[in-house]
Amino acid sequence: MLSYCGEEDLLAHYYLNFDESRNKHFIGTSEKDINCVMIGEGEWKDFIELEIYKRKKIADKISYHWDRLIQITCQNTLDGTIGGFSPLMGRSAINEMAKEPRFHRRALSERMIQSIRNFPETPQRLMRNMSFMPSFYKDKGYVFLQLKVDGITKFENEYRSKRQAMLKVACGAAKNKFDHLKTVVGIAIDAPKYSRTNAEDFILMDCSVWTDEQREYYEEANEGLAFFKTGVVEQRTVSEFPDSRRPRVQKQIKVGRNAQCPCGSGKKYKNCCIRNK
Repeated sequence: MLSYCGEEDLLAHYYLNFDESRNKHFIGTSEKDINCVMIGEGEWKDFIELEIYKRKKIADKISYHWDRLIQITCQNTLDGTIGGFSPLMGRSAINEMAKEPRFHRRALSERMIQSIRNFPETPQRLMRNMSFMPSFYKDKGYVFLQLKVDGITKFENEYRSKRQAMLKVACGAAKNKFDHLKTVVGIAIDAPKYSRTNAEDFILMDCSVWTDEQREYYEEANEGLAFFKTGVVEQRTVSEFPDSRRPRVQKQIKVGRNAQCPCGSGKKYKNCCIRNK
């Protein structure tokens, strides 16, 4: 039997119950000889006064960037100013983004902001930066593409369609790189370092069935773009409640000076992003 006074008290009980062996929170007890759990009134009030909750609220602030991207896109849909798809109808890229739990939105937001800050400062007319971001769900991943293109005159007819096509190739290349993926979400924007306004493009690529023809098609399409042609892999460990005693684990494989730059520019690392280190 389970008895509780309010949903907020039940939520506090859930957060405070963590099974390390299963790496998940749970409701109830793991004791086999107990058949009744009573959750008292005021559990939530006590919970939000704990240091772990206060650390969580501070850590969550960066995750709201992910929320705003979802909100802006949905509002543009309601206003009739978005093209290509409706994120409010059925499964879509925005629908998949909204499934991410709060603590993982932190990691996604951090990765996007870091990618924006690391975008190369260059006088070149054309420049791109592509980042891959794993989802909380093991079979899903995100491709984040930034473009800098000077002198755009026919935005919707030419540039926008080319950006969408490039994003699609990047998503296909992600599936070829990480075979376990069943869903790839693509997000493309103009590099904020060089653009005061922005219009986002989204792609939802269902990779649950991936034929040899699709694999070959995206391998060929990616030859000139060279997405995922470096050995850079970044691993991040995030948790619902940050532990002040243990810093977040972050490992990164180093890139050789003469290797192709991981930003996707096509240049050698020593002539590109190494300058931003």
